[in-house]
Amino acid sequence: YRDYNCVYDYSSPNVPTWFGVYFVITLSLSYILGYTTLTVTSTLLLITARRVASRQRESVRWEGIITVLLTVLVLLVSYLPHAALIVTSFVGGVEYSSTFVASNK
Repeated sequence: YRDYNCVYDYSSPNVPTWFGVYFVITLSLSYILGYTTLTVTSTLLLITARRVASRQRESVRWEGIITVLLTVLVLLVSYLPHAALIVTSFVGGVEYSSTFVASNK
């Protein structure tokens, strides 16, 4: 029998150091852009709904407002664990590794 050692790690010695910084900046900007877009479009959706309702001399139903706000809140909160992983792995010096060593004898 042969021993098979499979080591999967998050970083590689062949990756230049500037790439880690570039990766963090790019990922951070994409998250910020996504969160901003989600928040702005949801706000504009609520403003548009209020204007349309006021033209018809009605009010916006609170169920619709709560649905939009909760959807945005749940989506934003669902990305917090991944954001914490990115921040702690690159800024805090904590290394997460998915090292798996399989031995077949």
